[in-house]
Amino acid sequence: MQWCDDLRPGAFTIYYKKHFARRDQASPAGGCFMDAFRAALYHLGDIGLASTATELWVDFERDHPGTVDGVSRAEATEFFRVLQRNDFPLDYDLLFQ
Repeated sequence: MQWCDDLRPGAFTIYYKKHFARRDQASPAGGCFMDAFRAALYHLGDIGLASTATELWVDFERDHPGTVDGVSRAEATEFFRVLQRNDFPLDYDLLFQ
């Protein structure tokens, strides 16, 4: 994924706004937010993270009904906060810029 190769401050935010600017069920390429997120984790080199993220997403969907129909930027940010509270190893300073 483009933002994985380019980890400047705000890179994920820029990528997300470019490809998922609206409440989006799928990107122009046909992928959803979680597909992009899992692919990014895979490309970062840790397949186990992708599976843990999926489990946390299932819990997140249960607590946020309707999210499956589209993910707003605010919901994506809230999901990153869920990951952070669960000690998921990402650079949150970078993600929240």
